[in-house]
Amino acid sequence: MTTPRSLRTTTAALLACAIISAPAAAAGYDPAPWLAGLIEAGEEMSVELTLAEAVAGAVHNNPSILARAQEPLAAAHDVRDALAVYEPSFSAQLNLRESKIPTGNALRGSAVLEEDERDADLALRKLLQTGAELTLESTHVRTFTNSQFQGLVPQYIPTLGLNFEQPLLRNFLGSVQDTAVSVARNDARSADADFEVELSEFVAEVTAAYWNATLAEADLEVRHRSLALARELARKAAAMVQVGSQAPIAAKEALAEASIREEEFLSAENALALAQRRLQFLVQPQSPSGRRTAVVVPIDKHVVQETRLDRRISLARALQNRAELRRARLDLESSLRQERNARNQKLPALDLVGSYTLLGLGGEAQPLGDPTDPDNPPTLSIFGGSYGDALDVMNSGDFYTYIIGLRLEVPFSNAAAEAKLGRREAERRRAIHQLQQAATSIALDVEEWVGNVESAFKRVAAAKLARELAETNLSEQRRRFELGAVTTTDVLDFQDRLTRAAAAEVRAVTDHAKALSQLLRAEGLLLTEYGIEPPAAQATGPGPWWSRF
Repeated sequence: MTTPRSLRTTTAALLACAIISAPAAAAGYDPAPWLAGLIEAGEEMSVELTLAEAVAGAVHNNPSILARAQEPLAAAHDVRDALAVYEPSFSAQLNLRESKIPTGNALRGSAVLEEDERDADLALRKLLQTGAELTLESTHVRTFTNSQFQGLVPQYIPTLGLNFEQPLLRNFLGSVQDTAVSVARNDARSADADFEVELSEFVAEVTAAYWNATLAEADLEVRHRSLALARELARKAAAMVQVGSQAPIAAKEALAEASIREEEFLSAENALALAQRRLQFLVQPQSPSGRRTAVVVPIDKHVVQETRLDRRISLARALQNRAELRRARLDLESSLRQERNARNQKLPALDLVGSYTLLGLGGEAQPLGDPTDPDNPPTLSIFGGSYGDALDVMNSGDFYTYIIGLRLEVPFSNAAAEAKLGRREAERRRAIHQLQQAATSIALDVEEWVGNVESAFKRVAAAKLARELAETNLSEQRRRFELGAVTTTDVLDFQDRLTRAAAAEVRAVTDHAKALSQLLRAEGLLLTEYGIEPPAAQATGPGPWWSRF
């Protein structure tokens, strides 16, 4: 049953209202204008496009491919996230501590010990690509106390030190971090390859929809000619019945066949409208007002020409250009790096550790000793002075402390590392098999579409010959009908043969056009054919300056 246009419009409007009122509109994007453009797009709004224009428009406008294009951009940020482990960091900590402590020990220097300490700790940390962790740290302490045994009040203690820790076995040359960065880069390249695969398949879908629309238009023309032939025969049969040269059944038979062909014509008309709508929603060309999409009317006609194909050349192109193979190689490379890192993690942890710290001291010197004792007169600290004097003492390099050593850690069974290595080895073998399967699938894909192109070319030639012979036979049969030598059944039969032959020819031509596009896709050249540049890896450069050492 055919749905009235008004009912279809009302249904579409109600559905759009339901979608528009969904919570998605509250997320900051209102889909109402865009959906209204889809609903309002009518046949009166049309645009003629060549195949190249349709492909370019689809790549530029289609929401599905635009959404998919965001994934490589997102993957590129994972590379910077992995590189962030090398980013230097600065930290600062300020502390204020005050205390008032009752004491029962005369050696504390006061019955009630009061202390006031203020310190600042500044640190700059950096992980090097060798795996070494460096920390440059400076501390600045000011202390005040009422203890009579303190020779500097207030006292200033600045220090400047460098600490390092360099792995010599496990995680040597930063195996863990380097693997993470390398895998993230390969994942970004794989995301680009995935998008290239989907973009190529999408372009093939657009070209197929374009040629399907031309097929539907050509098929409609075939059905129109078939209907015109049936109606013409019905008029002639009616005239011949009147003069008595044909039986009355002849006119009725011709009218019945005309009704059947009218139904086929209406079905073909609907098929054309649907094919154009599918193409419209893929390409989404904007109307002059920009508020709605326009119906796409293809203007290119495929011209069948003989193409000499060499399966070996096509396969060589595919193995060089197909993004699926590039993605499989990247997966194998990542698996090899992860396996190498897992093997490194089985080694004992042997680290070279060390530090070197410059020491400074200063403050207001206080006399120490009993001023009434002539044998032990009070003395003053040789480090008395201002905070600047304390810094001078530190900068002189006369006072320091350093540590250098080795730290060894040997797990008894190393079960976790053994398990991870076993898993990485299995993943590497899987990646090898997936690479082999990708190459096999590509070879089969090339074989299939080379065969389809060759088959379609032969079908076009055969269908063309069949259609020409059907036209000749029909012309002869019509002359015999006018002489009364055959019936309307015979003429209708030859008309039907001509219709089938013409429909087969347009299908063969369309199949040849689509097969050529699919062969270009199989060879990895479809995007190049339409001047579409595949996306390059977004984060394959050297990275920020601090990630290069």
